[in-house]
Amino acid sequence: MKSLIVTGFFLLFSSTALAVRPVHSCSGNLSVERNSSNFLVLRQNSREIGALRIRHQLTGGLFNLENSLLVVYGLPNQANPAHPQTTYLTLYSLDRKGPRMRRLLSEVFGSRILEIGFTEDNKSVYVNTRLGHGLIDIRNKDVAWFSLSEELDVKLQECSAENRARAF
Repeated sequence: MKSLIVTGFFLLFSSTALAVRPVHSCSGNLSVERNSSNFLVLRQNSREIGALRIRHQLTGGLFNLENSLLVVYGLPNQANPAHPQTTYLTLYSLDRKGPRMRRLLSEVFGSRILEIGFTEDNKSVYVNTRLGHGLIDIRNKDVAWFSLSEELDVKLQECSAENRARAF
C-alpha cells in the first residue's frame, strides 16, 4: 500500500513538471513547448516546423520581436538536491530556411531566473535572477554580471499592437 501511494505521488509531480504552457511569439503565430520526450517543439500556426532536444525543463521563454531569436529557461531535467535553484537558459536562432532552430548558447545560473528580455537593439539578452542582473552578448556569447544594487539603463523590447501584426 505504501509503495502504491509513493508511486502515485511521484507520478503526480512528474507529470506536473511537464505540464507547462507553451511560449508564444508576440505576433501569436509561433510557439514552442517541451514534449514528454525532452524535445523543444517549434510550431507555426499550430503546425510543427522543427524540434530540438532540450536539456532542461521549460519554465518560461521569450521570442524577440523579429521572431529570429528564442530564449527559454527552466530547471534541469534531473533535479539535483545539492543545487535546487540551478536554472538553465538556452538561446536559439530561428531561421526561415533549412533547420528551423539552432542552439546558440546555453548558460547555467546558480539562482532562479525571475525575468528575461531582449534589448531594443537585439544585441543582448537581459536576465534578472535572485542574485543579480546579467546581460548576455548574443554575438560574443559573453555574460556581464551586475549586483542587485546596480541599476542598469537597459531598454527592453515590448510586445505592442504594432508588433503583434508582424509575421514570421
